[in-house]
Amino acid sequence: MEGILRESPEALAEFALGEVSRPNFIYGGLFYVPETPDTERYRHALAAVLHQFLRPKPKKKDMKEARAQFRECLTNPNYSSAHDPAYPMMSVAQWQQPYYTLRKMKETLTFERHSVGASLYVEPLQLHLRSGQLLFLYVCGTRGQSLSVESDWMIREELLSWWLRQENDPETQKYLADVQETLSIIKESSQTLYKHPSVRKIANYLFPVDLNRFADALWVSRARLFKRELSAKDLWKTFDQPETREELEDFRYVFNKKRPSISMEDFLFHLLSKALDEGFLARLRQRWIELLQSYCTSTTAYAMPNSPIKILPLAPKPDSCRQRLSFGTYHVPFKKVQVLCYFEEGFEVKVSSGRVYRKEEVVQYLIKELNRVSHHYCSQSPIEFHLFGSEHNTNKISENSFLKLEELLGEALPILRGYKTRQISYELRPKDSTDLIGGLLTFSATLQRMVSKMQEESEEAYCLLLFLNTDFDDGENRYSLWDYVRFIYEYYGMPVQTLTRRSLKQILEDRSKDAVVKNILISLLKDAKQLEVKYQRFELPTKIKETFIIIEIPSSSFLYSRRTSNEERHKHFLYELYRIRLGSETLRIGLEKKFLLMLGELGEHEKQFKEWLNNHLNKEDKRLYFLSSYSSKERESPILRYLLSREPENFLHLGYTELPTTHIQLESKQEERNRLLVLLPEQIQELFSCVEELVNLKDRTFIGFKPALPSDPEYREFHHTHLQLFEVLFSRFSLSFSERELLLLSLIALSFYESESFRTPYAKLDLKAQERNIYLNIQRGAANQGYLFSLKAVLYELLYRISWLPPREEIR
Repeated sequence: MEGILRESPEALAEFALGEVSRPNFIYGGLFYVPETPDTERYRHALAAVLHQFLRPKPKKKDMKEARAQFRECLTNPNYSSAHDPAYPMMSVAQWQQPYYTLRKMKETLTFERHSVGASLYVEPLQLHLRSGQLLFLYVCGTRGQSLSVESDWMIREELLSWWLRQENDPETQKYLADVQETLSIIKESSQTLYKHPSVRKIANYLFPVDLNRFADALWVSRARLFKRELSAKDLWKTFDQPETREELEDFRYVFNKKRPSISMEDFLFHLLSKALDEGFLARLRQRWIELLQSYCTSTTAYAMPNSPIKILPLAPKPDSCRQRLSFGTYHVPFKKVQVLCYFEEGFEVKVSSGRVYRKEEVVQYLIKELNRVSHHYCSQSPIEFHLFGSEHNTNKISENSFLKLEELLGEALPILRGYKTRQISYELRPKDSTDLIGGLLTFSATLQRMVSKMQEESEEAYCLLLFLNTDFDDGENRYSLWDYVRFIYEYYGMPVQTLTRRSLKQILEDRSKDAVVKNILISLLKDAKQLEVKYQRFELPTKIKETFIIIEIPSSSFLYSRRTSNEERHKHFLYELYRIRLGSETLRIGLEKKFLLMLGELGEHEKQFKEWLNNHLNKEDKRLYFLSSYSSKERESPILRYLLSREPENFLHLGYTELPTTHIQLESKQEERNRLLVLLPEQIQELFSCVEELVNLKDRTFIGFKPALPSDPEYREFHHTHLQLFEVLFSRFSLSFSERELLLLSLIALSFYESESFRTPYAKLDLKAQERNIYLNIQRGAANQGYLFSLKAVLYELLYRISWLPPREEIR
């Protein structure tokens, strides 16, 4: 692997040395710095500071002091720590991650998930009324068009106008006409008002249609006509903002000329109330479905007259073609789970009846439900959940049993809570930058200590429940950086679950309670679980005993300025390896390993990964599938370059992307709802041939699948509406029928394993590092020189650095 993986640009050390590259340069090397005599001071200081975070039982005062030292280390190039590091930074053994530790425990059988119906091959055809189907809604004439504020508004208006022309229900007609008039007046009154985020949010609530870009064109993803956990008054507040007040006066003037009999405020407030009414939303949802159904069952199934969209339908083949799959049985290597509960300040849950649940009541009820569901679905050997610090008795919960979320995230919490999600990318203030990364460092150090505790226990695991004082609704300021916290705990494999008032209300009000609790259970199993799936009618190669799926997840780009080409930018990489063991009619899938590969200095991770690959390449009884997003290029992907250089015969490179769909269920049948719809290359080619503009998708080899829509309407708003598409990019072996069956079964197994839902056997694979990012602005030196860092790239460096620790007894 030498010469293929090793790169060490000088700019990686510029922050440590206090040097400036050029304006608006995106740096790397906040935690991860090449080892040179010039960087020795910074590396020594950083190691000493990290030692303060990693003490076994840190006190609140000590953690505050540690974060202050960390801030000084970042901002002062001459900082020298008063402490010596407890260990040399690059010469220690890596602590085991939870999935290594837990595998040593005795395996326990946990609950079996419900059976899934057939995997069905499907094809474009005139749809019939007995089956569910997927509809691809292509926006005509958008080849080469990007998804912008202008295109989104224009297409929304066209769809609204088209629906209004087809609609014959008086109440729906009036609503659509009022929305159309509102959007028209907004656009007429100002050339910029409709571009404002708060105004776009209003438009999206009035006519909630999602658009997505795929294959260099635009597609309608779904109409999100579902209940919202906010009021018209709350939504109006987002509209009436100081920065838009002058333009709102222009809007009011035009509105009053066209509607003199009613005030603009009263009209909009009534319209927003209608848009948020659960009963009316159900009517709108039904009318939208009926509109699409009318074209699905007509002779014009592929082109809707006078429509801005073209419909591409897919329907299942007959039942005789079915291949059977079970949703799977989980195997988990622990019987007892200690639950640590972290709460935000002022947390409480108010349910529909008006009753307010205090945090101790919520915890008591939730742990009781976790144990009830566990005993019901794992009757042979259930998992026992206990509140940490309460002597395994949930009836004696004290205030001391609860931890403050501020203690886990430090000064990062208000930053995680406060920033908006709608911006494409933005730069944090210097103080917020150091506070945020210090809080995430505290969080990752806490998880690493939890790993150590699990190593000491024989059959106990630990999980963290983070109770957020929010409904997590679009009408609130969401925890816009929470995804970065998730990235940390997903790397560690620690059982961590975030809980909002919205999901807790469902449990406390007994609305689909079992399903919500089961989803929490699955999420808490994390990387320690193994999933066993039964299958029938898959014709697999007889010699193959194992398949491995290598998932590549890159960081966002760094070491570049705005004038730098994409080819000159750099990334770090996380690799997840999944092993699938094949039996005659069963398979078992589980996480094998994780590797973090840093730019330039790969150390033990490089050595271990190279050894693992060499043990599995060119083996007749194994297949290796390398899965990456379409943005991954051979040049920037070190493992892909290495694999291609070895020319392995048992290796297949797959590109992953998604295509938005709309699901229509014409007749409610249980067997239809449980179907997993599978699209083979010939069906996908036929589908794309219906749109002549999509020439770049013809003659490409895709496999796609997704489940049917959940039967319970309450869960449909959470249903991921995209079709998973896997393109075969490179293969040294012939993709025969049996090899294709093997690939298909392996990909389905991965999707089942990753799914945290009991309602659908589906998980969206988050492989692509979007360029939408948050940038840290850290001022270093007396001149307060600002350095910009991509937060996503810094997280890779943080995890790499903090995971190299000494044995527990060596930490003083």
